[in-house]
Parts: sequence; structure tokens; C-alpha cells
Amino acid sequence: MFANMEPVFSSQEPADARLKALIKAQLDFVSQNRGLPRLLFSDRLHMESETLKAIVRKAMMQFTGRIAELINDGITEDVFNRDVQAIDSAKYLIALFQGLMMRWSIFDFGFRIEDESEPLWKFFSHSLEPAEIQA
Repeated sequence: MFANMEPVFSSQEPADARLKALIKAQLDFVSQNRGLPRLLFSDRLHMESETLKAIVRKAMMQFTGRIAELINDGITEDVFNRDVQAIDSAKYLIALFQGLMMRWSIFDFGFRIEDESEPLWKFFSHSLEPAEIQA
């Protein structure tokens, strides 16, 4: 997953364009890996394997940190609100990914999750808008 995302993180594009691309790349990755939601919401992960849980926890923390760095870049570039807490915003974005994966899985993969990237971006990006745009 991280190798798939690295071009987005290392791009020279503005932070808002990189975050939008990250959302698309993540949902593209998920769409090609249907086992991901099955694993994330499985008893095996939550109750049967502390080793697996530790691996997933570490990956989630790394992903959260990388997203927070990207959001901090956006704050520095003045494309995101200076009052935003980058780490909290990163956690909420991951929660949105997880909720979307849960819905996709429960509905038997009956919609194209990758098509949700634009609506997800529109929804989430409003929370990052600079104060003068929100007013």
C-alpha cells in the first residue's frame, strides 16, 4: 500500500492536489484488494491475532502520520486552514476510508468504490478550507 502511495507523497504538486490524489489512489488500491475490508473488520484481526493487530496498527499509524505531514504542508502553503489539527484530520480521513470500505463490503462490493473519491474529496476538503473561504 505504501509503495502505491509514495508518488503522491513525494510529488511537487500543492498539498491540496496531493491529498485529492491520495484519496483517489487509496480507493483505487482498495478496489483492487477486496480482502482489505474483510481483514480490517475480521475477528481474526480484532480477537485472534495480536501479531496481526500490531502490524495493522503500525501501518495505520504510519499512514496517519504521512497524511498529517501532507496536511501540515497544506497549512504551510496556505491552502488549508491554519487552525486545523493535522493529526486529527488525518485520523478522520482514515475513519472515512474505513466507513466507506465497510459500506462497500456490506453491500457485496456492488458499487465502484473508486468512484467515491471525488465525493469524498468534496466532503473532506471543506473541513480544511482556509477561514476566509469558509466565511
